[in-house]
Amino acid sequence: VMHKMDTDHDNMVSRKEWIAFQNEVFAMIDTHRTGEVDESEYMSSRPNVAVFATGGYANSLLTREMFEKIDTDWDGRISRQEFLRYQLKVFDMMDTSRTHKGLLGPGQFFATGGSPVS
Repeated sequence: VMHKMDTDHDNMVSRKEWIAFQNEVFAMIDTHRTGEVDESEYMSSRPNVAVFATGGYANSLLTREMFEKIDTDWDGRISRQEFLRYQLKVFDMMDTSRTHKGLLGPGQFFATGGSPVS
């Protein structure tokens, strides 16, 4: 998955690259192109998005529980802003390097397994 995000091919994923990738993921989920995703739209995007976003490793990212976690205003829809806010929390959780703060290298991807934050 890291190679999909690393658009400048420096073997690191910057915050900017992370956000760009997550915007692509959101666009795949937002099949009605409304800027918001309801639960049925979120759940129906499962196969394509799980493979694209995680290399097929994390089908659990497209579950009702995850939808509820990302929908922080509890209105039954995930806005692009809510989605990106959650994904930036994931980035920050993975950003454990003292020397490359704001960049994710292979070590951060393997150390966390890309696991979702609570």
